[in-house]
Amino acid sequence: MDIEEILRRIEEGERRSEQEHDIMVFTESERLAKEHGIAWNGKDVVPEEEMADSLFSAAMEFLVSVGVHYVDENRVISITDEDVEEALRVRHNVKIGRGKEVVELKKREPCDGERPLYVGGPIGGAVSEDIFIDLHESIAKEDVCGIYTGSLETYNGVQYSAKNPMTLLSVWREVEWAREACIRAGKPGLALFGPSTSSQVEHFLSVANSVGLGPGDVSEVYMPNELKVNRDVILKIIHHRKLGSHTITGQCPILGVYAASPEGLAIVEAAEALGAYVVVSPTIHSTGPVHMDYHASSLPEVLWASNLACLALSKNSDLPTARIYWNLAGMGTTMNLLETSVQVLGDIYCGREMIIGPVGRGANRPDMSSGMDAQFVNRVLDIFCGMPSDVIAEVMERTVSQYREEVKNAPEGVPFGKCYGEGLRPKKVYLEMVEAVLSGFV
Repeated sequence: MDIEEILRRIEEGERRSEQEHDIMVFTESERLAKEHGIAWNGKDVVPEEEMADSLFSAAMEFLVSVGVHYVDENRVISITDEDVEEALRVRHNVKIGRGKEVVELKKREPCDGERPLYVGGPIGGAVSEDIFIDLHESIAKEDVCGIYTGSLETYNGVQYSAKNPMTLLSVWREVEWAREACIRAGKPGLALFGPSTSSQVEHFLSVANSVGLGPGDVSEVYMPNELKVNRDVILKIIHHRKLGSHTITGQCPILGVYAASPEGLAIVEAAEALGAYVVVSPTIHSTGPVHMDYHASSLPEVLWASNLACLALSKNSDLPTARIYWNLAGMGTTMNLLETSVQVLGDIYCGREMIIGPVGRGANRPDMSSGMDAQFVNRVLDIFCGMPSDVIAEVMERTVSQYREEVKNAPEGVPFGKCYGEGLRPKKVYLEMVEAVLSGFV
């Protein structure tokens, strides 16, 4: 949808308060789940394949029924079936990165032998200033196609508010230091995703150019949850379309709020992806659904909903999707590795094109990401890509059962500085932990 049409629909759109929109998201998602026979059995994380087509139909109907709420003016951007069909016809054959680090974003099928693209990084989680470059370099050294940068916790030891002009310097330092980390790792053209240090639109646009996040990088266009956009999103759309930038839209619907049930969450997640492609037309859309009580994407009910949404989109469209891994347990714990495993397996199984993360403790503690995570993700991909679907499904269910009872007492884990030693290498005890988890799969 071109920008003039978006603005016209905002101006002429139905008036609806944000609260009314949220209630409509709840009622319509629950209604459509029942009408289309979408139901979770309360246990499994592997979705039933025959339910995927029903979910896709429900998501399209939901998007057209609810529309996209423009928060700043309490108006609705109406969406038609034709809008969705037009978005579905667009082909997303793109490459990210520069020079030797260029990779192609390819369409995957469920249980495809083709590996999804893997982007490591803290995904906006806070990173201490003194280890920022080291942490990102540890990730860049691994087999990743990009880094989703962390948020620089301080600038010269001081935390600034979002609207303080010094925060713009922090955003620039984040991008510059992340690039320096890639250079030190011998990968100067590795794609950077971000920025993450600020939520202010002027800061995002300041670094979205050839000096900051330039050609080959991917700029974030985060959208409010539950089918919404705001002025910041519109400004980013205009800016990035003029530059021809790669963009990644992202939403993290919350199970237990307006997506009240796993079934409702699955509909909302799939509809958000469709809505993003209709309104923003990103390079790729990412999702990071979490549980209301735990702020993690690895709970069984969240896994089932996200897997079903991905399977529905994979079977019924060529739209690429990414999943962000918000792990409940901290880094350097067995539970954290198991959480990562089951999400990687789900994305292999359901045909996800890109996986991002993981970050420990739901990114609520600093320095919860490392190259060790990237090593582990790649080992899981090496083992399971191309395996039969029944094998992947069985391992998924078995893996979830290993940490299901630990959810209420998830371990805190250790930050980057405590699990890495000299030479930017993980300490032996954590490497042994990785091998123990992997040997369980074999």
